[in-house]
Amino acid sequence: MTTLAIKRAAVSAPGDFEARIYLTDGPPDGDHDLIARGAITDGHHLDVASGEHVVARGLATPVGAARLYHVPGAVVAVGHISDPATRRI
Repeated sequence: MTTLAIKRAAVSAPGDFEARIYLTDGPPDGDHDLIARGAITDGHHLDVASGEHVVARGLATPVGAARLYHVPGAVVAVGHISDPATRRI
């Protein structure tokens, strides 16, 4: 898989992706959040949404799943989009 820039997904096989989710110990993100290294544990499971935070807010069903992992200076999601209609990322 190939790692791309912030909140963009690189697809290596239909539905598979790896995306940088956030920087750690860096400047605040667009929501003014400052996320410390170690805030999540490697392998943490998450549901993948078709829009920003819509699954967490209960506004939509997940379109896939991923796990979070630390890399130097950031956290990446490695996962799979299970909804074929959403594989346009």
